[in-house]
Amino acid sequence: MKAYSTINHGPSVNADFRHTLEPSVRNLDDKRAILWLDTQGNINDCNLTAVKMLGCRVTATPPLHVTALLPQLKEMKLIDGCHLNSHLRYVAHLGHRFEVFSLRGTRFEGELFFSDIEQPAPHAFRLIISLHNPVQRVFSVK
Repeated sequence: MKAYSTINHGPSVNADFRHTLEPSVRNLDDKRAILWLDTQGNINDCNLTAVKMLGCRVTATPPLHVTALLPQLKEMKLIDGCHLNSHLRYVAHLGHRFEVFSLRGTRFEGELFFSDIEQPAPHAFRLIISLHNPVQRVFSVK
């Protein structure tokens, strides 16, 4: 899997490798939004797919919270102590599909995959969203 950073605009080390992958693998990679979150759930960085498909902006002030893209997480405590909420990790592990909203008005279904990032790092978690079935819908995100 290839991740892009919006902080470093230089060419990716894996840029040439992507062209050697089978088309089905390349297409799958294009539907995975990767977000790096801090312990409060704010998005510190994201890959190019998250920028293109979800409208993710890491330069937003105040920082964009993950619940802007995943409203089902508003009622759920993300962090339990210094680790990801075990119920959220369990539900994500089962392959539950969450509603994912882009900032441009498109709604997706998506499976979530979380991983902890070793400290010290500016972010605590990596969230991979495997996006499915885009549906156009007009709404506003607050």
